[in-house]
Amino acid sequence: MALLSIASALKPYKYEIGGHTDSRGSAVYNLKLSIKRAKAIRKTLCRKYDVDCNNLLTRGYGEAHPIASNSSRSGRSANRRVSIKRVETTKTLAQHQEQVSTSNEPQVVSNNAHVQQPTPTQSITSPSTTEANVKKVPENVQQSQGSDDYEFTQAMLLIDQGQYAQALPLLQQAANRGEAMAQTALAVMYWQGQGVTKNPDQAFKWANKAAKQGDPNAQFVLAILYVRGIGTNKNPELAVQWLRKAAAQGHENALAIIAQLKAQQESPPANNQPQNLALQQAKELNSQVVKLYQQGKYAEAVPLAKQALAISEQALGTNHPDVANGLNNLAALYTAQGQYQQAEPLYQRSLKIREQALGANHPDVAASLHNLAELYRAQGQYQQAEPLYQRSLKIWEQALGANHPDVATSLNNLAGFYYVQRQYAKALDYVRRASRIYQERIVANSREATSGGDKERTGFKGTFGWHLGIAAARVAEAPELRDELTAESFAISQLFHAGSVGNAVAQMAARFASGSSALADLARAKEDTQTMWLKTEADLITAIGKPNDQQNPTLIQNLRTRSQELKTQLDALNQRLAQEFPDYAELTIPQPTAIDQVQRLLKPGEGLVSFALGVDKSFVWLITPDQISFRQIERSANDIAKQVNLLRDKLSPDPDKNDRLRQAFPVTIAHALYQDILAPEAARLANIKTLFVVPDGALESLPFSVLVTKLPTGNPEDYQNVAWLSRAWATVTLPTVSSLRALRTLATKGQTAPQPFVGFGDPKFEGDPSANRDIGGIRLVGDINSGVIPANRLSTILSPLPDTAKELRANAKTLGAGANSIFLQEQASIPQVRRTRLTDYRVVQFATHALVAGQIQQFQLGQAEPAIALTPPPQSTKDNDGLLRASQIAADLKLNADWVVLSACNTAAPDGSSGAPGLSGLAKAFFYAGAKAMLVSHWSIVSQPAVVLTGHMFQQWQDNPQIGRAEALRRAQMYVLDNPDYDYYKHPGSWAPFVVAGEGGVGR
Repeated sequence: MALLSIASALKPYKYEIGGHTDSRGSAVYNLKLSIKRAKAIRKTLCRKYDVDCNNLLTRGYGEAHPIASNSSRSGRSANRRVSIKRVETTKTLAQHQEQVSTSNEPQVVSNNAHVQQPTPTQSITSPSTTEANVKKVPENVQQSQGSDDYEFTQAMLLIDQGQYAQALPLLQQAANRGEAMAQTALAVMYWQGQGVTKNPDQAFKWANKAAKQGDPNAQFVLAILYVRGIGTNKNPELAVQWLRKAAAQGHENALAIIAQLKAQQESPPANNQPQNLALQQAKELNSQVVKLYQQGKYAEAVPLAKQALAISEQALGTNHPDVANGLNNLAALYTAQGQYQQAEPLYQRSLKIREQALGANHPDVAASLHNLAELYRAQGQYQQAEPLYQRSLKIWEQALGANHPDVATSLNNLAGFYYVQRQYAKALDYVRRASRIYQERIVANSREATSGGDKERTGFKGTFGWHLGIAAARVAEAPELRDELTAESFAISQLFHAGSVGNAVAQMAARFASGSSALADLARAKEDTQTMWLKTEADLITAIGKPNDQQNPTLIQNLRTRSQELKTQLDALNQRLAQEFPDYAELTIPQPTAIDQVQRLLKPGEGLVSFALGVDKSFVWLITPDQISFRQIERSANDIAKQVNLLRDKLSPDPDKNDRLRQAFPVTIAHALYQDILAPEAARLANIKTLFVVPDGALESLPFSVLVTKLPTGNPEDYQNVAWLSRAWATVTLPTVSSLRALRTLATKGQTAPQPFVGFGDPKFEGDPSANRDIGGIRLVGDINSGVIPANRLSTILSPLPDTAKELRANAKTLGAGANSIFLQEQASIPQVRRTRLTDYRVVQFATHALVAGQIQQFQLGQAEPAIALTPPPQSTKDNDGLLRASQIAADLKLNADWVVLSACNTAAPDGSSGAPGLSGLAKAFFYAGAKAMLVSHWSIVSQPAVVLTGHMFQQWQDNPQIGRAEALRRAQMYVLDNPDYDYYKHPGSWAPFVVAGEGGVGR
């Protein structure tokens, strides 16, 4: 695929460009080459094709992911390639609409749908048309013949650095041996005068040799030489022949050049300069149209779109592909305003131009077909719409492959088309295919070390939600399918939750399942190395992405070196794991857990409830050892978020008031939310004592203990007599359904730690003692160069916590641990945590301050992340500034803990990244480090009730080990509620911040 076509497709998305090599040469050399290969493509796309560099990530995979055997020349050729993978959808006007709607607005399914901002139209005689496509042709190796020795690859490294003269003799050696890619590169160098004097005859000679070998890039170059008469006579007819040969091998830009040649023959420009000025004006007008469209100012955009269209028609003729873009844009504006009669002829004319100029099977034709189909659907003209939908789908499948995300979007929209006609069986067939494509993407992201997996999964949720809605409609239509579709929908719902937190639990459990400490250490080393490599890659992208005058060359080089070292280590560890622990990969891949398997995992008295919150409706599954329920909730994700936000607003302490003076808790809203999401399942929950909850969306930030099962008959602020959900059930939070399987079938295989308890708390802080544990208003700013927090700043801003010393001593005594298991004041430090052999302890507790990501402003590379505050050192360093960050926990700590207790504020919070799920901050880090269960908080805690809660919880757990952690917490909460000594702490903000996450069931 040519770079211009790639650029056009990439503009609306965020993509990862991956470079690959064959296995000849050292691993380090191959990794370096693959990185440069990816960066060369990124540089060309950014500089020549106006693709936003912020949307392009690069990664070198070296020889790690071959697609063919390296034992043959053809296999090595295939392995020298560049892969492009979408990792995140961005909010552009041409974004993909994953959730099908029935509105009048056309759906977006390709780079040419909705209002388009086309690339500047270029004359075939303009250097930018040709040079941009061939200057880096040798790097576009997916469709090209490969070189089988080092001369060519070394030449490419030199060309990447602009050292054309040094690359020339190496290319000549490879070209003289008949290497097509080297010959193509030589042709470009002689044509452009890169490292050599321009020589048209040599350019034509080498392009002709390579083209005859079948290299599509060379065929494209040769065609351009014929068009411009370089090294030969002008011959447009012969140029078209070569362009058609290149197009037949996937060089999509060849079709665009053919269309431009045809358009110019029909309407040749009289003067290039006025034409270019006019087209520049049209481009600027189109940019304004895009902005107005994004702002919903459709009527205001219409006259500008008309003006841009008129300019394009005058400059290019009425049948040019860019005129088709302008027609499409204007039609989309009319469609958005419900002016279908004005839109229809414009869409039809755009379709006709594209078919004539680009061919009947071009992806742009598919976009026109789809938009026209959407127009007919909006008017209820289903017979006219259906064949257009089907034809557009067929084109995309042929052009992009059956498993491409754009194909999934088209399938999703077809499902919506049949859904609005109540043809639920057909709709289900199409949405199943779409979900399958996205599920494969999720699995692929888990198999490979890819960043952005959580964000990409979030982008798929629209299709998964649509799948659930169609399944629910089909069940209502055909009740005999209830069991089948309940199982299917339950599997799809788990794709909502698949992400980094569940992966951390799975990785921890897989290590314990290895049955060998050596294999567990090997798996942990692989996971740690992968984490460090991804972080280094992210830091490198950040460093390179800065303006030139702000870049630090030394830092960039150090990061590159470190990234290459880590990737080499990672490849070696992966190879060892594949040989010594072959089951590891499968154990850590997120696969849905079947309903019957969940039922076998649950113990008597346990149930599991899982949620999926959708755009229009939401869904809930309840599974007990002997019952199954699947239900649609007539509430959207936004509806539920509003309720949760109202509850959360009254739960956190007010930093400007005494914590006893919280505003009244909205009991009626808590009851209404319970009625919506759980009340219909009350009968099935009659015999359930412990409820595992797999939340979604806003529900991730709310302890279910604060829901109210019955409206109070008396004073709603008489909290002791409110029917809290925790009066009836103990609840456990799970990041995913599969986490239950991981915790109960894999994590139990490890050896139990010999010591009962270790605790860290009462760090040495000198701030305001009255501030208690609430530090909601605090912001810490790191050093602008190193990013570390100055020691004196941390010490003076955080309040001392003497209550935590009492808390830890009491808990240690309850669990039978000695005084030497507690580290306070100066000993409550990061060095002490690292020195302590944490794998020896069944319970690990931190009782201190915790900071969410937004409270730590860092100027160094990498985003600010949540942290636990410990005693700061006399002088802060990069390794120790008093904040034990989530990344340090994951990288440095090694646990074998049945329970990690974080008696601090907001420890259930996300990691601070955009769209991050709940528990993705400190909780995820501790799961990864080896915790089977966590006690974490959802808001700022009050010190005295926190001491009472954890103390009574541990006492109940010690005295009644069969009840499980969640029940022990529930009993502690009821103890605070019912004890007259704690009247000041009846508000749920005092007794309900904590949740048990992970393994917390009966007897656990």
